[in-house]
Amino acid sequence: MSVSPVKEQILRQKDTIPTTRRNRLYNITPDSSSSVNEKTYYKVSPISRSDADAAFSSGDSGRTSNALVSLAFHDADWRWVQDKCLRYIDSPFPDVRRLSIVCLGHLARIHGSLDMDEVLPVLEGLMEDAELRGVVEDTLEDIDIFINDS
Repeated sequence: MSVSPVKEQILRQKDTIPTTRRNRLYNITPDSSSSVNEKTYYKVSPISRSDADAAFSSGDSGRTSNALVSLAFHDADWRWVQDKCLRYIDSPFPDVRRLSIVCLGHLARIHGSLDMDEVLPVLEGLMEDAELRGVVEDTLEDIDIFINDS
């Protein structure tokens, strides 16, 4: 299997950095009836592009995050969703930035495709950000597992 030089460099670099836990992404405060270790799962419902665009325009990080996840899970046009993810990687909201990266991993898993020439350089640049490094590592693992370079 042939791997692009950029991907090879990123994968080699990520092996030298300790992996962080994926569940640090989600800062869910348990209510008094739940255990601290209990995970909460939410059904991801489809969203129309017009509703997603309204969520993006709202400036609300929660709505933006939900729209990104819904699109990653349900929109058939992975390139369009990839472009949205790449756009929101620069969000002023840390949760939106992290989730944009995670959604790239979802696209790799669900569609088996990403534009590696666009995505890998962005992820490589984010490896220097200590706040995002663990999420980037996890997404690179997803890309490595689910996208076959021929």
